[in-house]
Amino acid sequence: MSEYGLHSEFDIQKHKSTFINYLEVNIEPNGHVLYAVPSHQELAIDMACRAKGWTREQLNDACPPECYFDFFKWVLGITGCIAVWNDFYIGEPNEAQLNTLRELRDAGIYKGDIDDEYDDGFDVNAYVHDQDSDRPYDEY
Repeated sequence: MSEYGLHSEFDIQKHKSTFINYLEVNIEPNGHVLYAVPSHQELAIDMACRAKGWTREQLNDACPPECYFDFFKWVLGITGCIAVWNDFYIGEPNEAQLNTLRELRDAGIYKGDIDDEYDDGFDVNAYVHDQDSDRPYDEY
């Protein structure tokens, strides 16, 4: 029997007994949990390339210019996954993913908020300078 680790199939009880204060996973649209190996973004890129039948270069080329500043969120949108850490997540969870987040929270693994209407607080308009305004960027 092999030792449980980051390359194992995710199991809540085994995770709790193996890791302390550690959670780095992507949750697929069906609620299935995958360890974020080698990283959240690299896992999502691999999944997006496989889903589209693209190379990494083709994926990069397909990214619309308005998403250059947040490539990771764009890739998550292609996969339908959400990226999860100990106390927050990135992406727009569906009901299956929200249920998985609740299971992880109930097990004491995930300690963040769970919102049906996810808002990461990032307002892209805060970074767009109004050419007709004399206000500096940080006042938006």
